[in-house]
Amino acid sequence: ELTTQQLAERVKQMQRQSEQTKQQWWWYCDTFGGGVRDPARHPEPFLQQFLAMSEAQQAAAGYGKAAAGSSSGFTSHAFSMYGGELTTQQLAERVKQMQRQSEQMKQQWWWYCDTFGGGVRDPARHQEPFLQQFVTMCEAQQAQQALASSSGYGKALDASGYRYSPYDPIAYA
Repeated sequence: ELTTQQLAERVKQMQRQSEQTKQQWWWYCDTFGGGVRDPARHPEPFLQQFLAMSEAQQAAAGYGKAAAGSSSGFTSHAFSMYGGELTTQQLAERVKQMQRQSEQMKQQWWWYCDTFGGGVRDPARHQEPFLQQFVTMCEAQQAQQALASSSGYGKALDASGYRYSPYDPIAYA
């Protein structure tokens, strides 16, 4: 298993090799890491999650816009903080449910699909790793928000109590 320092170096190397990966890292840090973009300043689980997301995205790129149900040899196991293994169909339904929760969640899904899923927004047309990654990222974001509200970590940076989010509709007003 890699140390935190080795994971940080791997992220730095990936950024040097690909502008797209660098942009993904920046988005990930801005969204989940308080805007801190130096990999050496993040804990091991944060780095591991990004690397898993990046690897899933690279694997998913192999099926591009034809994401609809093609077989690609991905594993058939996905896990959720909300209860064990989920099938592709269950994950698709979970994503639909998440979109119905709020306009913000729907916008987040659309952005994710437009950025990583070839613009295909129907969850049923994506494979398990793509869906699992989205669910995992959302769950991590919800956990981070819960932590921030209970511990003071990651509190809003300005006096009004507002923290910028690319998914917040007010940001587009």
